[in-house]
Amino acid sequence: MYEYGKIAALDIFATAAAATFLYIGGHFFARKQEEKKERREERKHEAKAHKLAHGDLRDTEQLVQADAPASNITGSKQHEGVAREASLAQQL
Repeated sequence: MYEYGKIAALDIFATAAAATFLYIGGHFFARKQEEKKERREERKHEAKAHKLAHGDLRDTEQLVQADAPASNITGSKQHEGVAREASLAQQL
């Protein structure tokens, strides 16, 4: 009878420990999922507000109508900002 009591006590302790561990772990991961969900909703809201403010950049008509710079290799190969800074440095 003593052996059965010992096994039952160990079983009850192990069951209680496992239930507590699962309860705490479940709440921890549920909180993480809730935070992810909130961040996802926040990003959706920000993207929607940005889209309303600036328009949809993926709109093909806007991309076609946009003035794209033509590739041009003629002329000076040095960047104007660098040339301007170099000339100002020489003047000083």
